[in-house]
Amino acid sequence: MIDGVVVAALTPFDEQGALDARRIPPYVDYLLDASVGGLMVGGTTGEFVTMTSDERIEAVGAFARAVAGRVPVIAHVGHAAPAEACRLAARAAEAGADALTAITPYFHPVQPAAVEAYFRDVAAAVPTLPFHVYNYPEASGTRIAPATFRGLLDVPNLAGVKLSVATFAEVEPYLDLLGKLTVMSGNDALIVPFAEAGGTAVVSGNASVRPALLVDLFAAAQGGHTAAVERLVAELDQLRELTAAAPDRLKAALRGSGVDIGEARIRTV
Repeated sequence: MIDGVVVAALTPFDEQGALDARRIPPYVDYLLDASVGGLMVGGTTGEFVTMTSDERIEAVGAFARAVAGRVPVIAHVGHAAPAEACRLAARAAEAGADALTAITPYFHPVQPAAVEAYFRDVAAAVPTLPFHVYNYPEASGTRIAPATFRGLLDVPNLAGVKLSVATFAEVEPYLDLLGKLTVMSGNDALIVPFAEAGGTAVVSGNASVRPALLVDLFAAAQGGHTAAVERLVAELDQLRELTAAAPDRLKAALRGSGVDIGEARIRTV
């Protein structure tokens, strides 16, 4: 199972907006130097909604080659079209992904039966790779109920769930699955209570800028080191205020750390 801080990786684009894969190797080295637990490629922080399917697979391959097996590479393959999500899953496996995740079909709310069918189909597209459900209701428009997720527990390659939810109360129904599946909190504001509840893996967008900060915070929270937690949370709060989890702001902050990952296609400022 995946553990530690998984970086929601940024996707590099050049000044003309083209995918710029040559920037990936030094970026990967910067992240891995902080002892992160894995990389999630092509997720929300990675601006997947702005990318073609070919670009998404090119990015997965470039990250996988740069990582070279040092940590797991989780490819996000979610799509508004379920059939395309299945195709992306197969192509991501061929490109070198170690595991897969998929957000629900987005924009239009999806009924529970269709959500279950979607995840079963995407997982079955590559039955040899671990598959993680990606629950991000504020972005996708669909909230996955805990009962819907539990209906998927018989999927042979179901490995876990990423919970990008607003409150810890939405995480609590999954805590009994810790140790059985990989339960990942995807909200930086919930890192401390999640660690204190026994959580062993988080996915962080701000770790794409300051990976060591998130690694240190998660470890301190798991170890009950109150003074260190308070200090590191204050640093994280400053970073969260600066970036607002927006790709262009994250990339600007990363440049301030000495790593240039290029421009963003999504502009918020």
